[in-house]
Amino acid sequence: MISAKIKKLNIKKKKFSLFSILVCTIVPLIASCSTSPLKENVVSNSVKNFFTSNLWVNSFSKVIFGYPDYPLTREMVEEIPYASLRIKIGKGPAGLMILQEKEDEKYSWVSKDSVLIKIQDGRIVRTSNLNNDLVDYYYAEDIVFEGLVKGNIQLKETSGNITLRDLIKGNISFREIINLEKDKYYYSTRSISLANPVVRGLNVQVYTKKEANEVIEILGRKYEVILIKEIVENKKIAWKHENLYWVDPETGFVWKSLQQIAPNVPPISLEITKAPSI
Repeated sequence: MISAKIKKLNIKKKKFSLFSILVCTIVPLIASCSTSPLKENVVSNSVKNFFTSNLWVNSFSKVIFGYPDYPLTREMVEEIPYASLRIKIGKGPAGLMILQEKEDEKYSWVSKDSVLIKIQDGRIVRTSNLNNDLVDYYYAEDIVFEGLVKGNIQLKETSGNITLRDLIKGNISFREIINLEKDKYYYSTRSISLANPVVRGLNVQVYTKKEANEVIEILGRKYEVILIKEIVENKKIAWKHENLYWVDPETGFVWKSLQQIAPNVPPISLEITKAPSI
């Protein structure tokens, strides 16, 4: 009888230890990215429920099939003391990722099963633990969505598409795109490297264009944004797709996007549910 009680106590202690390890490992990593200070009662309730629920993205192994989204509300997001985004890959279930860190203007978002997505200026620039990962991304000519223009930037007189050479000295910025004439694209190139299959330095052509002014809603909050479209193409492998970005016209912050990082990865939908305070 005594032996059975001791065994029962040991089991309970083991369960508690596993949860303690989870919290002690993850919380310090993301505490610096919290949008509000951690409080003891928050850690014991909201955070505990968050870590142990399926609301935090649990698996990317079945993204090609359709699954119902996990219920997500503004109240639930606000209770979590971290910046967060809603992610949906292909027809898979939607869930949350939380901000792990910010380094060199790159925001690292992490899921429950260690999927990592790095975002810079609204674009996905690196991933880890997907079916095919984006392992390198060279983007010297990309339009910068986030941040303000330094100085006055003007376009030279030109017909057709705008290229990097058509811009007078200064920062290339999202603001150049919103001032482009109708049906005129900004042309650039980028180079990407993938993990499965291994591809190094795949060059793609990118045509960026302002589409329309829109109002979007994310968990009950409305945002006035400008929809920016990228047409990304590599003719050698017959890969062509569109990336969409819903961008704040004042700050260049990307609130929502739909991006494809590789031919064999379904489009990734991202919505910022709680913006970083850093």
